Amino acid sequence: MTSVTHIRLVNHSNSSNNWQSDNLIQFINNDIEIFVDKDEQHPLMKIQQAARKIEGLKVQQAILSGGNWDTASQWAFALGFTCVNKLNNVEFTGSAEQVTELNNKLAVYAWSRDLVNQTPAQLYPEKLASLAAEYITAQAPQHVTVTSIVGEELNAQGWTGIYNVGKASINKPCLLIVDYNPTGNENAPVSTSLVGKGITFDSGGYSLKSSVGMFDMKCDMGGAAVVAGALALAIKNGLQQRVKLFLFCAENLVNGEAYKLGGVLTYKNGIRWK
Repeated sequence: MTSVTHIRLVNHSNSSNNWQSDNLIQFINNDIEIFVDKDEQHPLMKIQQAARKIEGLKVQQAILSGGNWDTASQWAFALGFTCVNKLNNVEFTGSAEQVTELNNKLAVYAWSRDLVNQTPAQLYPEKLASLAAEYITAQAPQHVTVTSIVGEELNAQGWTGIYNVGKASINKPCLLIVDYNPTGNENAPVSTSLVGKGITFDSGGYSLKSSVGMFDMKCDMGGAAVVAGALALAIKNGLQQRVKLFLFCAENLVNGEAYKLGGVLTYKNGIRWK
């Protein structure tokens, strides 16, 4: 299999003469054809399944070609083809506008997925906040303002929940606030607020999880990665409204300072929780 492969999407009416109708993918010289029946009930699912098969064949770079690819089918292929260390190895086809839209989407998807794939040793709370701030700021430096509240300052400002979740870790908890304001008016209303859970590792604290339950807790910051990526993509696509992003980042571990079961916390809005 070559490292770069052209992928065509075909149906009965324009498939190759030697098409095997019961196969999802077929090799034509150095290229691959994906066959999806025009009456298929879930065509995008079939395309994603085919992409996974193609990735499993060790294809390193997929070039989509031919006239049957629309935006949705290309994105379905990208979702199936991409994996760890192969997050942006798809070359899209279509109009310049369509290709730009898909490239922007894939770039942000790759960035967000890479964050989720990182280990807790690599991605501690302040590092998560820093990477998110840098990436979003890079999309529109003149319109982005970043505020970071870290460690004891969280408690002093009344951010009780995230402070208590993360205070037992050597890596300090933090709150990242990103203000994207393209209006030029500092008093412009905030049209939308995005809130992301950024727990870079969740041991459960004194409600200690089992080894099995703890295995994928490095992904407990996936919400933060998704909403940060969503704002970055919206900015890339020309967002003209003011949006604020809040990422609550912490590492939930156990020591003598950890939140103890039965303790009562009072949040900024007056809600009491135990």
